[in-house]
Amino acid sequence: MIAMKTRTLCTVTWALLAVAASAAIGTPLSHAAAPRPNIVFIMADDLGIGDLGVTGQLARAAANLPAIATPNIDQLASQGTMFTQMYAGAPICSPSRTSLLTGFETQHIIRETVTEEERLRSGAIEDRTFGQVLQDAGYATGMWGKWHVGGVGNSINGSITDFGAIPTQKGFETAYGTMLGGYRPALLWENDGQGGMVKVPGNYLPGQWAGPGQSYEYSEDITTRHAVDYIRDKAGQDQPFGMYYAFHAPHTPLNWYGQNEYAGEPWPDVSKHYASMVSQLDRHVGMMIDALEDPNNDGDTSDSVMDNTLLIFTSDNGPLWDEGTAGFLTEFFDSNGDYRGQKTSLHEAGSLVPFIARWDGVLQAGGVNSSFAGSFADMLPTFAELAGVEAPVGIDGISMASVLLGEDSAPRSDAQLWSSYVNFRGLDQAGYAVRLGDWKLIHHRDSHIDELFNLGADPYEATNLSGSRSDIVAALKAVAAAEGMLEEPMFGTDNAKAPINTYFAQYKNWVPNGDTNFNTAVNWTGGTQFNATSSPESLYWNTGPANNWVAHVDNTLDGTRNAWVTADADVLAMEIVGSAGTMAVHVSPGRTLSAYNGVRVKDRGALRLVGDATLRVARNVEIQQGGRLVGAGTITGWQELIDGIAEFADQGLLQPTVINSGAIEIYAGTSPAALGTMVIEGDYQQTEHGVLQVDLQGTANDLLVVEGQAKVAGSIAVASGPGAALPVAGTQHTVLVAAEVVDAGFGLSGPDGRLFGASVVNNDQLVLTALAIQPDFSHDGLVDAADLGIWQSNYGQGGPAGDADADAAVSGLDFLIWQTVVGRTVATSVATVPEPAAAALAVAGMIAAAAARRRRQTRS
Repeated sequence: MIAMKTRTLCTVTWALLAVAASAAIGTPLSHAAAPRPNIVFIMADDLGIGDLGVTGQLARAAANLPAIATPNIDQLASQGTMFTQMYAGAPICSPSRTSLLTGFETQHIIRETVTEEERLRSGAIEDRTFGQVLQDAGYATGMWGKWHVGGVGNSINGSITDFGAIPTQKGFETAYGTMLGGYRPALLWENDGQGGMVKVPGNYLPGQWAGPGQSYEYSEDITTRHAVDYIRDKAGQDQPFGMYYAFHAPHTPLNWYGQNEYAGEPWPDVSKHYASMVSQLDRHVGMMIDALEDPNNDGDTSDSVMDNTLLIFTSDNGPLWDEGTAGFLTEFFDSNGDYRGQKTSLHEAGSLVPFIARWDGVLQAGGVNSSFAGSFADMLPTFAELAGVEAPVGIDGISMASVLLGEDSAPRSDAQLWSSYVNFRGLDQAGYAVRLGDWKLIHHRDSHIDELFNLGADPYEATNLSGSRSDIVAALKAVAAAEGMLEEPMFGTDNAKAPINTYFAQYKNWVPNGDTNFNTAVNWTGGTQFNATSSPESLYWNTGPANNWVAHVDNTLDGTRNAWVTADADVLAMEIVGSAGTMAVHVSPGRTLSAYNGVRVKDRGALRLVGDATLRVARNVEIQQGGRLVGAGTITGWQELIDGIAEFADQGLLQPTVINSGAIEIYAGTSPAALGTMVIEGDYQQTEHGVLQVDLQGTANDLLVVEGQAKVAGSIAVASGPGAALPVAGTQHTVLVAAEVVDAGFGLSGPDGRLFGASVVNNDQLVLTALAIQPDFSHDGLVDAADLGIWQSNYGQGGPAGDADADAAVSGLDFLIWQTVVGRTVATSVATVPEPAAAALAVAGMIAAAAARRRRQTRS
């Protein structure tokens, strides 16, 4: 029996939908709707995943093994949730921090190793940090501790080397710390209140530092007090605040804090010093927690802000190098837990870090999340969504806000990637890693050895499956290539001496002049434009669109401006918006526009697929309010890279999700009147503000085919065209087919919305059925003024005269129906309604044909 749920009321008009404005799925929550918590992100330096009590040290102490005490962080875990599959941005300092700040993974970051005075990635003004995003949301922001991504020299007499890269220029109006690490107070910097930074005046001048072991305060003691004072000052204010504290501890040198409570242990001195550093870090974290729980420091926690504060504790990468620091042994405390690797390693312990999040009343106290696999790149989009603003287009991270709020699992459709430039002690660590689903590939640059692990079954990477699963190895290498990892010079050219990634993301802006060719280089501005002539830089600077471009297409002039994709084109991501008038990007027939990290169509922007054009995206196609997706063609992803591999099936990997909060209008060719078909080889989400416009012609209609799930809210706008006869009652039109159709509360709108009911049939098709509407009260075959007179004469009566919808009441609704169809003729033929079984077979055939077409396509 066919399952059917029918909608008969037109819930919202086309005009209202066209101008509606508020938050929706896939777009940032408004300030009013977003939770807007305070955000406090605390990060240790070189702390291993096994270095905390809750991650192994308590168990070691119970077994009478050498152990480190971290009571404050352990209590934080008992009050919050531990995420066991969270990765740093890289297995080494600066790239990891840059990934955290910008939301990019290492293949899109300029530096592949640590740096002192180089700029923050490219130093481009478009390169935004989560501090700048929070400032956009009206937050007060501050950064403390170790910046380590450029702008400041690393010495007591250091100076600002790149003003645009210092914290106060990258989103943190308050800044205090050593900037490049170190424990001497003479290294401290602070904001000057005018957008710059100055050295902190103090007693420790060059040449006067007495050295470790003396009874002096250290930089992190002073910095932590400064951060605590900031919390106490901001906690009582209405303005939310965002804090980023990057500790230097327990990074080397290890002997600054002495041995303290571990002095009497029968351990090597270096291990005592390391344990002391970790415990001092724990005390500093405890001071910050105390300030959040009792801002006025009166012993009464009734003024706690923890119910409106997201507090995160983590580490920038894995533990110190084994034997790399004065005899320190990673195994002495099992700093890497049961995992393989350490800092700089691409095995799990190099980047898998402790990650504890507390948000009272929101996150489960004592909870453990072992399902969400995330990374530092996810922090910027997460903070943006929680704050109610939009994340920059094109970044690699995804928001985990829904995970924190307990709403859903935030599925990841693309891969996660890391790279390591360092070959520590000749251990062949340099290379890249790619994780897709539960599968992880490590490719070693110098030896060309591959390692493949199924982390779901083998989280500690004990069994290398590369020999038996060459299909997965090949697939993950292809994914790494699609993500841009193999474009880096050290992988693309085997150049072990290249510290700079020339492939890093480039921000490019369309020039809306007389030339409309999207593929022509001179129609774009921005980026570094080095005008390089030698490989590999010449591959990216002097060309038209390239797959490291974040392309911003905007009409900054007036009227309607067009950009035509006349040949296959690749960008990393694209945003289309009409600041001064409509901006339309057209993909020509037979051409493919690829944007791996997604497409965002904003107000007065339009993306048009002409004929059999293809849009290729591995993540989201966002149609925001005021934006439009029009035409006919195919929206696909990179699914063919993993086709035929059962381990990747039915997970939505490498396929697009179209999120419609604006309007989709389907038509073939160049005429909006020509019926067409649009195919989405992924999922479709239509939000409460989204509109799917379909035209009907006789028994034919526009069609949207979705290979995955279609979740439909908002409106289906129905139009039959001017002069069309009224539909015969019972006539059916299948306007959307999918593997699964979910009714999320949609209604009908448009010129003919009142003439149809809508049904979800067999859970895989959305069908419009013509209602028994009879506004031709005079029965002369034409809806005209005479019928209006009959309605007026019978208003308030029980009909049938004047009762267009046959509900036994002549009401204002009957007038609206008359108004909708006045001037149209009334058909007299009997509708042919397809048998349910035949309709279901037709739907199955459409989906199967779309899947077969995808498998047959050859994509570059």
